[in-house]
Amino acid sequence: GQRQAQGPSGASLISLALHGREYLNSSFPKGGQRGWRNPWHGGIHPSYGRLWGRLHLETFRARTVERRGRQGLPWSGVRLTCKVAQESARNHTLYIEYLMAPGADVLAVIVGRRNTVGEWLGGDVGFDLWPNLAIRPGKGHFHTATRSAASPKASPYWYGGFTWDWGGLVSRDGRALFTTAASPDCVASGWAEGPEGCALNGEVTRGVPAGASVEGVFFVLPAASMEDAVAAAAWSGFTELP
Repeated sequence: GQRQAQGPSGASLISLALHGREYLNSSFPKGGQRGWRNPWHGGIHPSYGRLWGRLHLETFRARTVERRGRQGLPWSGVRLTCKVAQESARNHTLYIEYLMAPGADVLAVIVGRRNTVGEWLGGDVGFDLWPNLAIRPGKGHFHTATRSAASPKASPYWYGGFTWDWGGLVSRDGRALFTTAASPDCVASGWAEGPEGCALNGEVTRGVPAGASVEGVFFVLPAASMEDAVAAAAWSGFTELP
């Protein structure tokens, strides 16, 4: 198809291409450095507030996965699961899935965690996405359905707080990478990191009672133009896989 995804490396998806053009910034095959982040792997990778800056030290196991959406679409891809070994989150179980479906123009990203430690768990679980559309200051801007925020003004400095139902990053050449948080209690957002460029993020914000699980569904759309991305806003109306 015209949209292709490749990965993962560790727990990171390393490639998301449209018409042969890459939309992710990844350090594959080696870990790199990005500002104060060392190592930095880029691509799309899971995040967990309790292991901020240390999740890469954990081991993820991979297996293929298939899901049938509410409207019958067959989604398939890979699921990566981690049972945390580090003391600050020992035995917390995290997972991330990267899924595609025939005829769907988006990548579905599902993140979640299972609480097997016997007490209520707070802390956000989610993913970070590193686009190659605006990896330098002034090379793009954030766009949402309700407003456009120019990162050429914001990106020489750290700037966060961009959230949206359907929105993302638009590069100077017109290409766009949009995201949406489909599930309740989930947030899609982005931020600028000064000379390090821009990033996108998805988070599941609700906590998990003992013995329960929490899961969030997100959609990621690479588009040839901002107009194409805006026209696909129907994806923001789903609360689960269609």
